[in-house]
Amino acid sequence: MKGRFASRFLILTFFCLGIAWVFGCSGSSSPTIVLPSFIPDSLVLSGNIDLSNVAVHPNLGGIIPSLREKVQPSFLNYSNFQGTIEDDPISSAKVDSVGHFAFPILPLRDQIVIRFQKPDSPGFVLEWMAADSKNLAGMVNARVTVESTARALIARMLRNRYGRRVNPDLITDAQIIDTVKAINFVLEQRPEKISSKISLLEVEEVVSAAASQSSALNASATSPWPRDWTILVYQGGDNNLEFALRDDRNEMKKATFSDRVTLIVQIDTANEGIRRLLIEKGKETELLRAGKGDSADSSKLSELVSWAQRAFPARRFALILASHGLGWRNRSESRGIIIDESENTAMNFVALKSGILQAVTHSGGFVRPFDFLGFDACLMGLFEVAYQLRDTGKFLVFSESNEPNPGWPYDIILSRLATNAAAIDGKSLAEGTCLDYQNAYVNSGLSNRYSGTLSAIDLSKIPIARDRFYDWANSLFQQRSTVLASLRGIRDARKDSADPLSGPERYRVQAFEFVDYRDLIDLITAVKDVAPISNIAADLLLPALSEVIIFSVRFGEKYKGARGLSISFPTTVEFADYTANSSKVSYSDLDLALDTPWDELLIAMNSYEPSELVDGRNLSVRLSWKTNADLDLYIGEPDPY
Repeated sequence: MKGRFASRFLILTFFCLGIAWVFGCSGSSSPTIVLPSFIPDSLVLSGNIDLSNVAVHPNLGGIIPSLREKVQPSFLNYSNFQGTIEDDPISSAKVDSVGHFAFPILPLRDQIVIRFQKPDSPGFVLEWMAADSKNLAGMVNARVTVESTARALIARMLRNRYGRRVNPDLITDAQIIDTVKAINFVLEQRPEKISSKISLLEVEEVVSAAASQSSALNASATSPWPRDWTILVYQGGDNNLEFALRDDRNEMKKATFSDRVTLIVQIDTANEGIRRLLIEKGKETELLRAGKGDSADSSKLSELVSWAQRAFPARRFALILASHGLGWRNRSESRGIIIDESENTAMNFVALKSGILQAVTHSGGFVRPFDFLGFDACLMGLFEVAYQLRDTGKFLVFSESNEPNPGWPYDIILSRLATNAAAIDGKSLAEGTCLDYQNAYVNSGLSNRYSGTLSAIDLSKIPIARDRFYDWANSLFQQRSTVLASLRGIRDARKDSADPLSGPERYRVQAFEFVDYRDLIDLITAVKDVAPISNIAADLLLPALSEVIIFSVRFGEKYKGARGLSISFPTTVEFADYTANSSKVSYSDLDLALDTPWDELLIAMNSYEPSELVDGRNLSVRLSWKTNADLDLYIGEPDPY
């Protein structure tokens, strides 16, 4: 009886609540009943393709090549299309003959691009895109048309080129009209423009129309940046730096973060392979586990960069490469950065430049360079490296010398960025990183144990510096018959010291752990003393380099002659490695060698054979001539020191 009574009581209660909800209660003009709301936790995406207003050319599967108003949907068999999702290799959708499709249930996301392609005409591509910062969820119906394709293309350009996110539905008909016309022109009249190598969305006329509109929308600033910075850290830890790089990630997790900064780390280790991580305060979330792979393969880096630009669009982008660094070289299997010991490889700088440029170059040849490039690695601070990467970034941070094992202080760098992300640009981040690096070692007392350098480079100034460097190097090369001995003397000169010195400290021109790497400004200054023929060019080059090196720091007892940028200046022993010991890259393959006579000067300097030495203690010289000319004899010491 108690159970029946309880049931009747509940029924009566709900009945009364219903009456109250319909008719209201005394003393309450607008009663509110709070009912539990359903929050979808997935995305159900379906829809249809509709090209009924397009006279698709017969070569693309259409029947009537003109008279658009008479074309019916049945004239195109939509079942030839297959649907995929951008950056989702698993989910796909089949399309029936009348254009209907449905994707499997998808997880929540803040944007989605669906792409439909015809296997028999792989260049025939249609798109639909949606974006919502609060996540796309629940039942979503997509109508895929030429108009949706135009909107998706413009929205993707805004995202990839400028870091902006826009809901494509907010792009008006007037804003897509030129892109729609360009697409229809190809589909109806010029199907030969598309192929397996060039898709509809890569045709010049289509790209040009969409690019023009995306540029206008970016200039109008009507669409927001979802974040101020996306930071990418590419860690090559398949070597003895695995645990040091783990410590760096722990430092990152100590940083203060804001929703305006996103930090992604891709790490490769011998045991776990390649993993992609989202780093937040106190935690890391694994986004991808790719298994074993060669992290020195520049395509791995390129894929990370391309994916991040799509997945985490931002006003500004940074890329930091962290691993062992060897400058441009040492032995043939270890030229560059990102040492992968399992594969016995390293990423050389020809491949690095190619990989980054491929990732930051978008349709139409639009290049979006990184706002900040950094090398948390040893010996990367070479003029050759800066020149090689001149088109890939705006500001570059690297070290002329070895870096201490603790590396960069990521907790300090990231916390400072998060506190004022909107106001910090690439230059501010570059200068601040150098200062934070120096302060971290000095304030902790580690500078009593370690020495280090770090410099910030304005890559936009590199072309002018290259021109000035060309003139200086060429002036030396043209006078090589008279200056080579002096150049060798400068290179080999040792410091005068009461205490015997070893390693790079023993050289008068600042050297580093690879002694063929010399500080460029220190070298130019020394050459001025012995080769005045080059002084005019040197006096123009030095201020150009001061424009390139916008900030530099050093700490500890070493590297007191470091000014921020080094250059290769090898002896004959080291020079053999520059030319003959690598099947992958030689010094002559680097852009600086291709674009200046510096490599020719190094060849001449290291192939120059001085005459046999004689005992000068009883030296006598006898001169005679048959004219009345006044001749003077000078005897000089090639080694200025």
